[in-house]
Amino acid sequence: MTVQRIIQQFEPISLSEMDNVKLLSRTDKKFMLTLKQLETWLVEIKSYYRVLEINAVRINAYKSYYFDTPDFDLYKAHHNKKLNRFKIRFRSYLESGIHFLEIKLKTNKGRTIKKRIDVATPGIITPNEENFISQFYKSSKPLINSLNIEYYRITLVNKEAPERVTVDLNLTFVDNTVSRTLENIAIVEIKQDNLPVVTKAESVLKSMRIKEGFISKYCLGMALLKPVKQNLFKPKIRKIVKTNFYV
Repeated sequence: MTVQRIIQQFEPISLSEMDNVKLLSRTDKKFMLTLKQLETWLVEIKSYYRVLEINAVRINAYKSYYFDTPDFDLYKAHHNKKLNRFKIRFRSYLESGIHFLEIKLKTNKGRTIKKRIDVATPGIITPNEENFISQFYKSSKPLINSLNIEYYRITLVNKEAPERVTVDLNLTFVDNTVSRTLENIAIVEIKQDNLPVVTKAESVLKSMRIKEGFISKYCLGMALLKPVKQNLFKPKIRKIVKTNFYV
């Protein structure tokens, strides 16, 4: 049974209905699954979650444009486990035609806080967007488009708890003319408000012996395509590459 067929068995939720579960301030947990594991997991949780549907599409196309300094200071902050770090990106929701400029903050309390504004053209920083970024980015170093990521996302919403679960598929990392795609890997991220609790999504992952822990998509793409320091990420990257090509 394919992921597409399983997703059709979920009850739908619209974009406007999902506004009640934005979770712009939240806790996150990330997991890596093979596609076979993903199918098993989706079957087990389908009665507990609704799936986002936009124009009859349930697996939606996304594109993110990440910005960093020429020395990749924002990447290094993540690699070095610096507290109160952040990422700067444009995100495009291709089916709905919506684009945001987002600042994603990771606090020293372990929470993720997202600040964003609507934009007309993703990937180009206008004076208005510079003003928005300057609220968080205080360095005099310029920002450059360091990496783009294209992928497909399934968004699930818990029927009873303030929880969203995203599933990212077919991740393609693009750096100018160089790209790399992970075809056999799904990234599951559980996003909850307030104190995290173990819901059906996580309990099934635990029963499948899938451990929490995955580096961010931005850091993974940078480590795969750029000559950057990656000592902290090497064990996870080896596992990701092996899983993608040999399972």
